Order: sequence, then C-alpha cells, then structure tokens
Amino acid sequence: MKFFLSDGSVVLINAKDKRLLAGRKWYRHGRYVRSGEPRIYLHQLILGTRGVDHKNGDGLDNRRQNLRRCKQKYNCWNSKKKRDYKQFKGVYFDRRRGLWWAQLYANRQSHFGGYHFTEKAAAVAYNRLARKHHGRFALMNVIDRI
Repeated sequence: MKFFLSDGSVVLINAKDKRLLAGRKWYRHGRYVRSGEPRIYLHQLILGTRGVDHKNGDGLDNRRQNLRRCKQKYNCWNSKKKRDYKQFKGVYFDRRRGLWWAQLYANRQSHFGGYHFTEKAAAVAYNRLARKHHGRFALMNVIDRI
C-alpha cells in the first residue's frame, strides 16, 4: 500500500499497518518517515523496536518484508557510500603509489583488501571483504563487467 507525505514523497507500507498511521502527522526526516509528537520513526513503530534496518536501503519502503531487526553496527554495514563523488563504497586512491585500494571496518577492526591497478578491481576486492565480514548485511558495490 502507498501513502503520500505532504512533500509528495511516496511511502510503502503493508495494508495491515495502515492502522498505525492514524492520529499522527507523518513527514520526511532525512531518508526516513517520522511523526512529530511523540517523535517516532515509522519503521520503528512497525517492528516495535529501535534497532531496525531497511534491507534495500530505502527509508521510504516500510513494508515488513523490507524491515529487519538488527543492532546499530549491522545497520551501518548496510549503509550507502558516504560521498556522492565516489563511484564505489570502500574504495580509495593512494596518490603516492598511484594505486587503488579497498578497506572496510567490522567489529572494531580495519580489513585491507590490497592495492589494485583499477578502481573496479578494488571494488571487487571490497565486495569480497564485505561478503566475508558483513555477511547478510553487506552492501555490495554494483560493478559493470571488468
């Protein structure tokens, strides 16, 4: 089921959760949907807990099949790249060496994916690290054929 926010954003929910919307004014707060008083995020209200992850990364998709309970650290593992100008998550360029490298953090440890001649090769290395250390919460880089 779809409903619209005042800014025109389309929010997806399950029909059985429609009753949760009643009596509250909902609006977009960053990437998520929140009510004013009492302040609560829609995804937290639906699952009844604070620790909630959107599997597909879309904070407007609050269907139950897209939500899962999790700890905050797992939610961070599923986050998108932080910089819009970067092509891939977890890939960096070393100017001194003239090489690309991959890195991610998991359980308070840094994991190095090696140096690579191309950005795409480093992105593939990041994906390997993400699968190994982040498991089902890994957000993989989408890479065209190399």
